[in-house]
Amino acid sequence: MSNRNQSLYPHNSPNAYSNAKPSSPFASPNMLKCNQVNSEFEIQSSNSAVCLNPLQNQSPSKIQDKNINKMWGPLNFKKINIGIDDEEYPKTISKFWIKIDNMKKMYPFNIKFTSNVDKLKKEMCIAAWKRSRGDGNCYFRAVITSYYDIIHKPYSPIEDLESFKEILSRLCYYDIIHKPYSPIEDLESFKEILSRLYLDYPGIEEFFDARDEILKSIDKSIYIKQNDSKITAYENALNNLQNEKFDINLVKVSRFITACAFMEAKDSSDISSYLVDGYESFLHEMMEMGKEGGEFTLILLPTKLKIQVIQYMYLDKEIIVQSFPNQVEKDSKVISIIRRAGHYDILYQKKSLELDGCDLRKGTFNFTEDLNYYKELEQSYN
Repeated sequence: MSNRNQSLYPHNSPNAYSNAKPSSPFASPNMLKCNQVNSEFEIQSSNSAVCLNPLQNQSPSKIQDKNINKMWGPLNFKKINIGIDDEEYPKTISKFWIKIDNMKKMYPFNIKFTSNVDKLKKEMCIAAWKRSRGDGNCYFRAVITSYYDIIHKPYSPIEDLESFKEILSRLCYYDIIHKPYSPIEDLESFKEILSRLYLDYPGIEEFFDARDEILKSIDKSIYIKQNDSKITAYENALNNLQNEKFDINLVKVSRFITACAFMEAKDSSDISSYLVDGYESFLHEMMEMGKEGGEFTLILLPTKLKIQVIQYMYLDKEIIVQSFPNQVEKDSKVISIIRRAGHYDILYQKKSLELDGCDLRKGTFNFTEDLNYYKELEQSYN
């Protein structure tokens, strides 16, 4: 039998999705103990900046144990009013977070499914979810839009944006230390490789054009964060994520990042042994718009972005939780997604809901420009 269909990592294989058990070492369970916080707290505010502390209406938790209320008192918060998502099928991703309980509407008579939704909420700290358009790009969309959202949060350091800019700027440069090619040589080499595949995807120039458009948005975000308002930068990012052209550019960029990471790593001992039939078909999966990425993508994309993707899988069986990659740096960003019948959507942790001052009933976020507040809040979770 050819090794071509074997997985680089056993827990990433397609069979693992249907056969792995929660106790399996391949399932990489990531069961989080959930602090009992109110995932639907309301915040009294007006349409403009107001003085309030969004923690005051929450049920008892570590936050109050830390006496953050007493430490900070009233703070200037600004409300971002998105509005409740109508739950119509999105053209990109849902405009606002949907209560996780509403996921039950998908299969209301599937007892196992509805029970698993309850487990997500009560045992795994999931507060809400967003739909990702299912056009064959949903994995890439779920990961890259979540990443773009997180690095734009008012409390995320500007270095996160600069890190993404660096990743985009170096696409197709390969590993400069070990393979010191010039950018032109790399680009021409990559074009030649792709031209031999005769695949139905945009030309390589379109991927570079998409990269350039996203770079412009990152430069704009950096400027706004530095010279105007961190909250305004996030509002602009949310608007971008609802723009169909911008969304497709993000998808192209995520595929481009994955493909370049693959070309850098394909000769390594970890990957080369799985390429006995050549690497072209794997590159095809990564670059073909409308075709979901395969097993390598699950590792390569988050690794290149320096994040961890926690993937929850279930429908009519027990929940399986996998982490890609399994080991990351302590301060790495974490993205949660859910896989059902080959489709990926985005999940929202209760911790993020608290940090964002998110009111699911009103469709609003509440943020402050004071980063020290968020540092103290983050420490309360440790």
